Amino acid sequence: MYSIGSLADLSVCTAIGHNQPAFNRFFPLFCLIPGRESTMTVKQKRYTAEQKVELILQFLSSGKKLSEFCVQHHIKKDEFRMWKKQFLQGGRDSLRHGVSFNTYRKRIQELEEKIERLELDNIILSATIRFLREHG
Repeated sequence: MYSIGSLADLSVCTAIGHNQPAFNRFFPLFCLIPGRESTMTVKQKRYTAEQKVELILQFLSSGKKLSEFCVQHHIKKDEFRMWKKQFLQGGRDSLRHGVSFNTYRKRIQELEEKIERLELDNIILSATIRFLREHG
């Protein structure tokens, strides 16, 4: 069985003359060492907000230990703790201030539209000033 080697293997591969940028891209190909356990982390899946909420709700209703749940779903414990904290904080803020996410989203959209109008006004005024300087 072949697996990806350790950082010590990296120095061995580097010592035999691989240039660093190309070497980094092909590291898994260069450093396959027979019989070694993999020391590199696997790239984690990206979850949508909806998937995170679903996982948090599953965890809260499951009664499982955090470590067991995270292993079962292939999620890092620290990352899951952060999601849960953000989820609970958002709910707490919504209950405390009575403001929903949709209200924030609407306000952001209004402000973005206002910025667009102001940017357009700025372009028109700049062009007008330039015209008056050249022809005035």
